[in-house]
Amino acid sequence: MTSSLDGTFTGFNGTFVDQNDLGNSETSLIDSVTTSFLNHIVQIASGETESDFLTEETALAQAEDTPDTVWNGTTGDSRR
Repeated sequence: MTSSLDGTFTGFNGTFVDQNDLGNSETSLIDSVTTSFLNHIVQIASGETESDFLTEETALAQAEDTPDTVWNGTTGDSRR
């Protein structure tokens, strides 16, 4: 994470390394890592047991923090 002197976050990124207990690289099913600003945990459908996530994908580019994407916690699919 990167922040200014007044504490405003100006950027962050994520990485992933898959290693076994001995520290050796493993073959991973993960191809890439994408970061998002999490605004709120929501439920898309009533009676659902998994949480879904309301995120802001372009928060650094916009002046206002308006959520623009909902992620399905069960399938991992997103909808803008």
